[in-house]
Amino acid sequence: MLDKLKSSGASHNAMNLVDSKNVRGLAATGIGAVVCARHNFKWPSAVGDLQKGEKYVNMDYLFFSTLMHSSDLVVFNVPYDIACQWSKHLWMHMSCYPLQLRFSPGSKTITFFMPKFHLPAHIPACQTTFSFNLIKGMARTMGKHQREDGPI
Repeated sequence: MLDKLKSSGASHNAMNLVDSKNVRGLAATGIGAVVCARHNFKWPSAVGDLQKGEKYVNMDYLFFSTLMHSSDLVVFNVPYDIACQWSKHLWMHMSCYPLQLRFSPGSKTITFFMPKFHLPAHIPACQTTFSFNLIKGMARTMGKHQREDGPI
């Protein structure tokens, strides 16, 4: 269950076509990161390898590890390209991790969003549920830090 699930809310092919890529022999096919969209800040344990696509287990671990290092913060606005799918079972996935990576979902205010670039590829229900535009004080947020230094 911690592996990837096929996308039902988006026309992006990143998750649905991951099995068609020729990645034989590669230990990693990309990176995942938890990054402050405003400051481009990364906590320890916030960047990790992805194997054959964005598997939920990789991003779950990076997300929970990041929250472990930010215990004094209680409000999180979490943009993710596939937030509509990833957030569905996130709390169930958390129960599979060691106790030091867990927290009570009620102890933090976590709102999931999708970066504005990715919204048009999603179904209308996702576009309204996960839009920055509909949250007071968030409408001008893009949801992804712009890379000024090129790919990492």
